[in-house]
Amino acid sequence: MKLVTTSRNIPVSALPNFENVLITKILETGDLTTVIKRRITQDFFVLPENRAAFDFIIKHSRRFGATPSVELFRKSFKNFNLRSTSDTLEAICEQLRHAKLYIDLADMMDEALRLNRENPLDALDHVRAQISSLTSTHVITRDSDLTRAIEESKSEYLRVKDGAGIVGIPWPWDKLNETTLGAQRGELVFIYGRPKSLKSWLIIVAAVHAFKMGKKPLLISKEMPTDQIRRRVHALFSGVDYTALRTGRLSPREERRYFEDLEAFSENDPFILSGDDEDKGGVMSVAAKIKEYDPDVVYIDGVYLMHDDRTNKRTSDWQGMSHITQDLKRMAKQLDIPVIGTSQANRSAEKSKGESKSEMSFSDSFTQDADYLIRSIHEKQQQEDKEAILTLPVIRESAGCTFKINAHVANDFSQKWVAEDDEEAEQLLSSTDEGSDELV
Repeated sequence: MKLVTTSRNIPVSALPNFENVLITKILETGDLTTVIKRRITQDFFVLPENRAAFDFIIKHSRRFGATPSVELFRKSFKNFNLRSTSDTLEAICEQLRHAKLYIDLADMMDEALRLNRENPLDALDHVRAQISSLTSTHVITRDSDLTRAIEESKSEYLRVKDGAGIVGIPWPWDKLNETTLGAQRGELVFIYGRPKSLKSWLIIVAAVHAFKMGKKPLLISKEMPTDQIRRRVHALFSGVDYTALRTGRLSPREERRYFEDLEAFSENDPFILSGDDEDKGGVMSVAAKIKEYDPDVVYIDGVYLMHDDRTNKRTSDWQGMSHITQDLKRMAKQLDIPVIGTSQANRSAEKSKGESKSEMSFSDSFTQDADYLIRSIHEKQQQEDKEAILTLPVIRESAGCTFKINAHVANDFSQKWVAEDDEEAEQLLSSTDEGSDELV
C-alpha cells in the first residue's frame, strides 16, 4: 500500500498525528489563546483537511468571539477524526512544533544536498537563508508584530469579561483581584512581613482558594513540616477552627462535617504538597517538580531559605538571594506559570508599615525581580481584633491597594474593609505600631 506523503516526501505515518489531537483539544477546551501564543498557524498543518479545520476555528472565533462547539464543527467536517487526549494544550502545541521543524529541516537538507552537487556556495547560501527563516518560525520569542496580535487581544478581552475582571489565578480577596487581575502566567509575586504576620497562613489560604476554583496548585514548604501544612490545608478547605482540629476538640457536628469535606477533597484534581528536599531544594528542583506535576500555579513558603543553584549552597547573603529571585523569575517566564512566595520584612519595616519596598529583606533582589509585593501586617491590635492588613504599592497599570481581612484561624480569612483612597490607607497604616519587642 502506498504511503500518504507530505509535499516534502516525508511519510505522514512517520510523524505523530498531533494535528487532529490539537484541533480536538481546542474544541474541547475552547482555548485558542494558548495556541496563538505558541505561534501555531495554518502553515503548521500538513494535511489539507486539518489546515481547513484549523482555519474554520480561527474564522469562527473572529466572528463570534469563541471557538465553535464540537457539534457545530461536525456539521462542516462530518468525517473529521477527533482524537481526545489527557495531554495539556501546551504539550500538544510543542509536539506539533517539533513535527513541523522536523519536516522543515528535512526539506532544507534535501535542497542543500541537491544544490551541493552543482555548486557548494549555492548550497551554503541556501542553508544560511533557511536557518534564519527556521529560527524566526520555530524559536518562540517575546517579539511580536502587533498587526498580527488581533486574536490574542480579542481573546484576552473576552477572558477578562467572562472572568469578572480576572485573567490569572484568582486571589481569595476581591480587592486584590481588582488590582492585579489575578496571579498571571510568568509573574513572580512575594507576600512578606515580620515574624508572626500570617505569611504562611496567607499563602496556604491562596493555594486552597485556587484549588477550590478548579486550579491545580503546587505548594512547596521551606519552613513548616508537611504535616502542619497538610493539616492547615484540610482545615481551610473545611472551614473548621484550627485550634479545635489540632487539639482534637471539634464538636460531633464539626467532626462529621470535617470528615465529609475530606472525602470531597479527595475527589478533586491533585493538590501537590512538597517539603524541603534532601538536596536543599533550589530553583532547579522547583522547575523539575513543575515539569513532573504540571500545576497551574506554584506557591513557595520561605523563599529566603531556598538553595542557590549557582553556588550549590544555601545562603542568606544578598548575592545568593539575588541568584534565587532571578532564577525564579526566569523559571516563571520560561514555564509560563505564576510563582508566589513568602519572605521576611527587615527591621526597617517596623516604621515604614508597607510604604517602602526597602523594608523587605534582601530588597534589591526581591523588589527588582518581583512583579509586585504584598505586605502583611498582623500586630498586637490586629491580633486582638482577629484581623490583618494587606497592602501593596502601585503595580503595572493599576494603583496599589490596602485592605483588612479577617484572621479567624482557619475558618475565616475573608476581606473585611477596603481603604477607598490613599488618605484612608495612610491613616490605617500610620495607626499601626508593628515592631514592638513583644511582637518580634
